[in-house]
Order: sequence, then C-alpha cells, then structure tokens
Amino acid sequence: MKQTIANIIQKKIQEIFNVEFSENEIFEKIEMPDNKQFGDFAFSCFIVSKKAKASPTVIANKLAEVLTLENTFEKVEAVNAYLNIFINRLSFTKDVLNKILNSKQTNEQRQSKTVLIEFPSPNTNKPLHLGHVRNMAIGESLARILELTGNKVIRLNLINDRGIHICKSMLAYQKLGENKEPDKKLDHFVGDYYVMFNKLAKEDDSYNKEAQEMLVKWEQGDTDIRALW
Repeated sequence: MKQTIANIIQKKIQEIFNVEFSENEIFEKIEMPDNKQFGDFAFSCFIVSKKAKASPTVIANKLAEVLTLENTFEKVEAVNAYLNIFINRLSFTKDVLNKILNSKQTNEQRQSKTVLIEFPSPNTNKPLHLGHVRNMAIGESLARILELTGNKVIRLNLINDRGIHICKSMLAYQKLGENKEPDKKLDHFVGDYYVMFNKLAKEDDSYNKEAQEMLVKWEQGDTDIRALW
C-alpha cells in the first residue's frame, strides 16, 4: 500500500510542480501515524519544497486537493506541511483481490512444501464462541492461500482435553460435584466446574497447587485420576 501511495504522490508532484523525484525518495517520507485520527499514512512536504521552491504548506494544500480525487483515498487533509492520508478500504480491498485473482504464477514461483496448520483447537471445558469462529476463518483462509500457491496443506484440529485447564475442572468436580451426572451440554457442564475452580482459587491459592499435583498424577498414569478424567 505504501508503495502505491508513493507512486501516486510522485506523479502528482511532477504534474503540479514540474519537479521529479524517484518513487523511493517519496516512499521514505511516508509514515504511519501512531494516532489513527491523523490518517493511515502521513507525508511530509518539506522534501518537495526545496526543489519546487514553494512553501511546504502551499505544497501540502495543493496536493491534498488533487489526491482527494483519487479512488485510492477516502480523504487527504493538509495540516501545515503534512498530508494526512486516509485509505479508501473498499477500493483498496478490491484492487488487492483483483491483483491476486488475475495474477499468473510460473512454475518457478510456486511452492511445494508440506505445511501443517492447527485450528481452531478449542478447549473441551469451554463452549465455542465468536473468537473460535475467527480462528476457524483465519486457519481456513491460510490453508487455501497456501494450497493456491502449490503447497500441500494438512489441517489439524487438536482435541484439547488434557492439561492443567482440565485438571482445574476435575478438581472442582471432585470437591463439589458429588458424582453428579451431566444435566446439560457437556462443554457447559465441564465449563461450570472450571468457573467454580477459579472462584475457589481466588479465595485459597492452595487449589492451584492441588491442580498441579493432579496434573502430575495424571501424567504418571494414576488410575483414579485417569478414571475421573
């Protein structure tokens, strides 16, 4: 994106002020403001002022007028000697997707690696939520992009039903569950005891130590702990 902006600014400077800069010279003066109220990108016009023999503020105002007309930008504001540049995200997204869809890769450019992508791998003691949907979308998108470039992709979903988080639910069930049978969806049932554990641990930190000890027993193959699991 920064390279595209540099290219547009370079051409407009040449058209308006009849002075030439390389694209890299312009590129180096484009910054990304920490505060987004000042735009997605900012450009200092001092570099143009020297060659164009005009005030950097005047240059900023003239460039803002013409750059605002470009589809790439939502708006361009002149603030003293700087341009605050706001990207038109719809236009930018369309351009990027069109370039991807219209690109033709040569055999030399294609990859041929085996790539493993693990997603979304939710915990079995917590219900799925919108955050997991995001991870599913990211994982599947990465997989398809890598496949498009010639890679062999292995999708892996870890059944995350072991570890300290499970021991916390188990410990709370052991202390408070009274051998109760599940009366609701299983991830909700187990999740309730995870919440109970956190309440207990806030009041007494020794519960965290007990959970760690239970995990060690689980890893050592303790038959009672494995049966509870």
